[in-house]
Amino acid sequence: MFSRIIFTGLLLGMFGSVAQAAENLALIITNKDYREFSISRDAFEAADLNGDLVDAGFDVRVIRNMSRRAMEQLAPTIRKEIDSASRVLVFISGHVFSTSRESWFVATDAQHQDGLLAGAYGLPISAIVDILGEKAGSSILLVGDAGNPQRLGDGLSYGYVPNNIAQGVTVFSGRTGALVRLVRDELLVPGTSTMAAAEQAPRGVSAFGFLSRSHSFLPVPATIQSDEPIDELELLIWDSARTAGSLASITSYLDRYPSGHFADQANALLTDLQKSPLEMAKDAEAVLKLSRDDRRDIQRNLSLLDYDTRGVDLGGRRIIKKAQRCANPTQNGQL
Repeated sequence: MFSRIIFTGLLLGMFGSVAQAAENLALIITNKDYREFSISRDAFEAADLNGDLVDAGFDVRVIRNMSRRAMEQLAPTIRKEIDSASRVLVFISGHVFSTSRESWFVATDAQHQDGLLAGAYGLPISAIVDILGEKAGSSILLVGDAGNPQRLGDGLSYGYVPNNIAQGVTVFSGRTGALVRLVRDELLVPGTSTMAAAEQAPRGVSAFGFLSRSHSFLPVPATIQSDEPIDELELLIWDSARTAGSLASITSYLDRYPSGHFADQANALLTDLQKSPLEMAKDAEAVLKLSRDDRRDIQRNLSLLDYDTRGVDLGGRRIIKKAQRCANPTQNGQL
């Protein structure tokens, strides 16, 4: 496997001319040097994963300091590269601005804007999530945020806001350095489930979307849990289905081998892939491991915002949904 580090001054023509299909693709986009916003000092730390990803079998593309024009020029090629890969990790690091309905990875030449014009100077993160949704169960998005360097225009806030994450896509957000540790210590360890990675994530990292205890981003080689002989074709089909990690591939295996050697693993993975947005939100809240005191603090904060919680027990999810309705179109009653 190999890597390419590409500076935006060399982008046009170079990226597309050397692109080729990769079974495992890692795309790292880091924006550090902004014209009108403060420098994102830790953005380039994401590129420190280059060697780790190559060792794990990924073809790596590292793109630094993307302007608005570079984003426009590269968008079709990025989509094509993701489409051609079997497993994809996308790591974006820099300034991230959000409204209640969308988040943008901000171009280096972005100007100060309010929420009405923010989309003109950034890459919509929801579009990346939708593309990754075509690799359900085999795609990870990491959003490294530069923090709160200065005041934004009306309707904008700093940081990633999760909205309608495509089924089968796992998203982690937080400071870049923490996400680098998460990738290195958890996600690149074969057999580590996405739920386990979320639970072991460094402080300040949040997890959203597809979180499963029965599915890992990098699978370990298939093992036979029985003394009975196994058809080599079944092992090949299961390896392929598990690597793809999609509803179609797992269902195809079960249709062919409903009582196969790997049927229990396949059914567990199928259950995770078919979880509703509410079930995924419950999983994400479980990762937070909130104590009774944490829940009391949340209730107290809701009361300060004029939401009548009627006590200190979070059994009333209705109040949380009401608060979410004001800030986010995804209203699930989970934290």
